[in-house]
Amino acid sequence: MLVSIFKPLHKLSKKANSRALDKALEAAKNIKKIENEHFQGQAIAFDPDKGKTVSDYFQTQLDQQLLKVRYHLSSFRVSGFLFNREQYSREQQAEILNKLEFIEGVLKRYRDRPNSANLIDTRVVTDSVNPSEDTNTISKNLVIGLPKFRGKNGEHNSLVDAVSQIRRELSPQYEDEVIESVRAQKREKEIAIRWLLILLLIPLFFQIVTRNLVFEPLFDYYRDRFPDRVQISEEVSERFLTEYNHQKDNLEIATLLGLIEEERKQEKLQEMAQEIYQEAGYRSLDAYKNIAADGVSLAIFIFLAIIGRKQLIYIRMFIDRIFRSLNDIAKVYLFILLTDLFVGFHSAEGWEVILQGIAHHFGLPENDKLVYIFIATVPVILDSTFKLWIFVYLTRSSPTSVAIYEKMNQ
Repeated sequence: MLVSIFKPLHKLSKKANSRALDKALEAAKNIKKIENEHFQGQAIAFDPDKGKTVSDYFQTQLDQQLLKVRYHLSSFRVSGFLFNREQYSREQQAEILNKLEFIEGVLKRYRDRPNSANLIDTRVVTDSVNPSEDTNTISKNLVIGLPKFRGKNGEHNSLVDAVSQIRRELSPQYEDEVIESVRAQKREKEIAIRWLLILLLIPLFFQIVTRNLVFEPLFDYYRDRFPDRVQISEEVSERFLTEYNHQKDNLEIATLLGLIEEERKQEKLQEMAQEIYQEAGYRSLDAYKNIAADGVSLAIFIFLAIIGRKQLIYIRMFIDRIFRSLNDIAKVYLFILLTDLFVGFHSAEGWEVILQGIAHHFGLPENDKLVYIFIATVPVILDSTFKLWIFVYLTRSSPTSVAIYEKMNQ
């Protein structure tokens, strides 16, 4: 019996495994074809001779093919986990290894470079940047033309740095370096915005689609098939009991007015009770539908975060750059707005609404004691953490904002 069940699954997994590897190989061949036809067999990168429009076109093509390779390789690993690879013949295993070696030969050009996944040419990082520096330092140093004066004690020979910067500005390559730097920052911003939208919208899309098109019909079918196994929660029972009593009172009034007969009233009450009982069973399973859909959404988010680790760095740099570009008044206004919103005088009502919504989403009974304990502790912890961050971070990077913040709080 078990053999008859698992044999089709084994065959299906093997077929999916081979198909995923072939798809990844096809995408890798497309990358190799672009390299041979347009880049003389070299890695695809920004080429000033081709111009920005043409280079952006090839960069988009590379992004699409790299994403296909990673997706199908992930499918290849997952499907390969479901069956024993030893059942492959020696010739089949050799063929698989040859395909993987070809794919690796194409991917390694773009894996080793710090920002190759999105085709930001490494030439935009100038010679003054140490490759071992932190990503924040690299992003800051991409803005060419700003001398680096550090500290009052001259730890890094600020005068020598200034002279070197002036000499560099007078060099013939300086204008090209500035253009390359601006283009690199523009690409970083586009990548950050695109991946930020991807991380927000795609998991939300999968949550909504799987919730309404997959899990809701599945759990509703289970309720129709096994109605006795579905336990109606107390909250759902009270809500539908209130609705039943309301409909019953309307029928009583209609009967007293002579609009319907007594026998017809009993028939309607019976039909209404069956409909309400069925709907209560459906609503009692909403928590399981939400949990399953949230699990799928979380898995999609983790998968996107794994394949887009480098893009997450760009998102952090983009947010940090936006924050630094704000003036001191805007920063302080943002601080006060967030603190008053989450830990202010009226935040308790907001937290109570949020916690009630979460409890309803997961089908948990409302517990006033837990809500009060949460409101009494979590906002205080957030307030302390936020003030510590302001003291540690802003006193070093923006002391004017700290002074304005203290004055406004007073």
